[in-house]
This record gives sequence, C-alpha cells and structure tokens, in this order.
Amino acid sequence: MNHGILYVGIDVHEKESQLAVLEKEGSLVLEERMPTKELGEFLSSLPGEKACSNRICGSHPPDLREALI
Repeated sequence: MNHGILYVGIDVHEKESQLAVLEKEGSLVLEERMPTKELGEFLSSLPGEKACSNRICGSHPPDLREALI
C-alpha cells in the first residue's frame, strides 16, 4: 500500500474486528473483518508513522498498542 497519509478506523472486538483504511482525501482503500489477534501485524505493515486516538491505546492487547506507538 503506497497511498500517502492513511486513516484507519477499527471496531475492536475480542475475536474479530472490523477495519476501514482511508486515504487523506477520504477514498476507501480497504474495508474488511479480520481476527483481532492479527491487527497488530496488519497495522505494523502500514507505511509511515502511526498515531492513535480514543481508548485503543490503553485498553487493548499490548501487541496492538505497540503497533501504533
């Protein structure tokens, strides 16, 4: 994926999570459901620096938090 700035929205659940990846302009790059345990690896594979907002940084598994910070 080489789209410049990407925004990722994730609805995190215990077993599976739904995510959407958008370009800065709002174009949908990817939308899918994946096992929650694979989110950290997926987020780490995205290019560039990562930042997060809301409660994901403090209330979810360490591997997911580490992929974001």
